[in-house]
Amino acid sequence: MLLELITGQPPAVSISDTESIHTAHWVREKLLEGDITTIADPRMDGEYDVNSVWKVVELALKCLKQPSTEQPMMTNIVAELKESLELEASYAMGYYSSAPSITLDLSAASVDLHVDAHCSTK
Repeated sequence: MLLELITGQPPAVSISDTESIHTAHWVREKLLEGDITTIADPRMDGEYDVNSVWKVVELALKCLKQPSTEQPMMTNIVAELKESLELEASYAMGYYSSAPSITLDLSAASVDLHVDAHCSTK
């Protein structure tokens, strides 16, 4: 799901008129080029923090690891997503520096998970 959000692509990406590949495979291929902008949803018009996008993509790929015991715990996923959100908020504050009234209250995004669950690949 995270890869679909970042890329704006459906679960299967069409690579030709007759062939599609899983979004995760497509992302891995694109990452070999080393340029995150090739996978970021073009509708974002480059208005994002590159480090934030890298962090979410890396997290999404960790969630696909097999066996599932290799996947991060939900508490780690939430923490990494919060860090990514903070990077994005910092970027937005700089990007919209002419609008000093913009504030972000991350405390509203607080999540307390006491579950030893791994991320789902579904």
